[in-house]
Amino acid sequence: MPPAGQLSRTVLAGLVDETRSRAWDEPPCLYFVYVSRGRCRIEPSGIPDTAWGERPAHDLAALAAQPPRQLAKPGLHAVAFRAEAFEFQGAEPGTARFAELARDSASGAAESRADGREVRFTTAVDRSGLIYDEGRPGVFPRACMPPTGSTGTREPSSTPLTCSFTP
Repeated sequence: MPPAGQLSRTVLAGLVDETRSRAWDEPPCLYFVYVSRGRCRIEPSGIPDTAWGERPAHDLAALAAQPPRQLAKPGLHAVAFRAEAFEFQGAEPGTARFAELARDSASGAAESRADGREVRFTTAVDRSGLIYDEGRPGVFPRACMPPTGSTGTREPSSTPLTCSFTP
């Protein structure tokens, strides 16, 4: 296993390669990430493409409701999720614009809006809690350590993440 800094760079490089090699309009994918002999191997989880519809959040909820099954192989280092979405500027939670966009998203109308753009991204978390982010416009590929003393709740922390960037 490579040293921690090199390990995170290896995983991030693998995620960058995987995300950028994909075509547009593919179904989302849940990946398992393995690292062996200094190389990153990213494998689809085995959840079939037919499990994904137009709205990944709804599909994940349906998958979570199914009985658990072992999907990953021994040696799992991280789990990653790749999806496409529409990005809109100036849509802060609690605003009328946010509520309008949420309604459009739920109805499937978001993709026809002229003020949005389609993005493809991959987000991952490894066994140490390091968070990886690739593909969002304006955000360099990065690996981020969650803040120390995390609350363990679903509420976002006000403490910034500590990140390393790879241009």
